[in-house]
Amino acid sequence: MNKPKVLLIQELLQNYRAPIYSLMREKVDLTLAYTTRNDIEDTSFNIIQLPYFKLGKLIIHKNLYKILNQYDVVVSQPHLSSVRLCMLQWLPRKFKLVTWSIGKHVSYNAPFDLTKRPTFTDWIFEIIQDGADACIFYMKETIDYWTKYKKINKQKYFEAHNTVAVAEFKELPDFKSRSTFLFVGTLYAQKGLGELIDAYRMAIKRCPNLPVLKIVGKGPEKEKIVAQIKKSGLENKIILCGPIYDEIVLKDYFLEAVLCISPKQAGLSVPKSLGYGCPFVTRPDAITGGERDNVKHGYNGLFYNSLEELTEILIDVTENKRKYSVMSINAREYYIEQCSPEFMSNGALAAINYAMSSNE
Repeated sequence: MNKPKVLLIQELLQNYRAPIYSLMREKVDLTLAYTTRNDIEDTSFNIIQLPYFKLGKLIIHKNLYKILNQYDVVVSQPHLSSVRLCMLQWLPRKFKLVTWSIGKHVSYNAPFDLTKRPTFTDWIFEIIQDGADACIFYMKETIDYWTKYKKINKQKYFEAHNTVAVAEFKELPDFKSRSTFLFVGTLYAQKGLGELIDAYRMAIKRCPNLPVLKIVGKGPEKEKIVAQIKKSGLENKIILCGPIYDEIVLKDYFLEAVLCISPKQAGLSVPKSLGYGCPFVTRPDAITGGERDNVKHGYNGLFYNSLEELTEILIDVTENKRKYSVMSINAREYYIEQCSPEFMSNGALAAINYAMSSNE
């Protein structure tokens, strides 16, 4: 039996998604399509660029329906700036349509929040999604969220946990051997790295043997961070490692860390950290695409609400490693059972199969 021809469209193709795409193409004849940029390094993928032009901030794809009608299923991200992609469900088409998204409109100015009522833009987003043959969300909670505000066909909504692959390793190291704190990510002000440095400065006054803090990443806040470290006199305890993209190298950083800490943003560093058995620490209102909800307080990571609470966590992990050793084991098990690449791939494939069988 021939595999269904599937076209997966994203504005930019990111290399960290390649393991998920590899799993998907075991079951479907997968072609990846991008609009603005392709960062996939694996040359074995079938990749095309969709022609387009820009009208202000809007992206207008050219010859779109001619291209898309060559496939059995089209999986698309419903970005509101991509006008023609958002109109697919209302136009005559030969292919089945699947949307894949977080399920709401999000940005740095409109963070992901399932406690608030849908905004006008959220409603537009949901109308676009609901017109598809199947919808993929990053988390089940978003499906539950929309059932509170409208009647939806829950059968066509699927969860594909947003995650990343981690490098292979034989077993978790003895937690007693872990000896650093870790921050990984772009150095943006929104991530609250300054708060982490302040907490570290306060903690080391009370606990001089505090583990070294390693900061992996680059970004516009670097000069401010360097100045803050110098002002605190912590040049020998807080190390700026620069950006690291090699997963094998990153693996070693995670496996030596007692905690991975990102105060005000909890994105894909959450599943990556859990995958290496490194408990994750963040604020409960951290900016997120839903990945924050993988943190189960006291089980595989911690939430904190103030600078003082973060300070106490840094001290506590130094004095009570046994407690955090259990969290480390739980973190790795949680990743394998609930947010591995296989879990994400299976969710996406289930949506594609449902769309193929749908008569809508």
